[in-house]
Amino acid sequence: MENRPGGAIPQRDGTSYAIMPRTPAGIVSPEALDLVRRLLEYYRENARKWERTARFVERVGFDAVGKDILTFAPYISLDSARSG
Repeated sequence: MENRPGGAIPQRDGTSYAIMPRTPAGIVSPEALDLVRRLLEYYRENARKWERTARFVERVGFDAVGKDILTFAPYISLDSARSG
């Protein structure tokens, strides 16, 4: 376990690692976090019980979700939301 990958956490078995992703401060903008919050609220209000997110978007339609979410957050364009 001498050649430990960066960010890896050695496990008890001595042969495997856990990887813990980290988001550097400043990468996620307040606007992006607000968009995520709005998307989760929309999902909570419109998804069926136990419906997975991908199935929800397939059922409702990506364009419909984007239009509804961005109606509430017009300062974030769809292209900038997709590019991260």
